This record gives sequence, structure tokens and C-alpha cells, in this order.
Amino acid sequence: MDRDSFIIAVFLLLLVEQYGVIRQQCRLRRGDFEPALTDEEVITIEICGEYFQLECDKDIFAYFHTHYLHFFPKLADRSLFARQAANLWQIKTAIQQRLTRISG
Repeated sequence: MDRDSFIIAVFLLLLVEQYGVIRQQCRLRRGDFEPALTDEEVITIEICGEYFQLECDKDIFAYFHTHYLHFFPKLADRSLFARQAANLWQIKTAIQQRLTRISG
């Protein structure tokens, strides 16, 4: 599977379905500020970046900003990306637990 297909598969098959279930169970934001990237996009970038063996948020951001801006056109600021990714730790944990439960 090429990288484009892998990124799309992670986004569609894993995150959209799993995130939707988890999102119904907890509230993420208290204010009315909506980030430029969706949470699903941020988690997809993180999962794929780690799978591509990129070392840190800086490397992940640089790679996706250089090569996949057509997939993620609102990926503009590394510090906002890193902050949003860090704030999603509870959702990422819940998705991981759910996938573990589903897969047996």
C-alpha cells in the first residue's frame, strides 16, 4: 500500500468511525474556539507520522506540510498543531482502548 492510500485508510477506516463513537461520550472543548484542523486530521497525521518513523512533532509537521498539504490544506502552524495534538491525549487513549476491546 502506498503512503497516500495508507493515510486515507487510517483517516477513514480507523479515526472517522472510532472518533465518532468516542466523541459522543465526552466533551472536548469548553470555549467556542474551533481549531483549523479537525481532531481526526491531527490524529491521522500523528499516527501516520509515527508509522513513517518520524521522530518528533517537529519532524511530523515538516513532513506533512511539505508532502501532504494537498490532504491537509489547513496545516499551517506547527505550534498550534502540537498543542492540539497534546490536548487530544484522552481521545487517543480512548480510541486505543476501544480498538483493543474490539479486536479482542
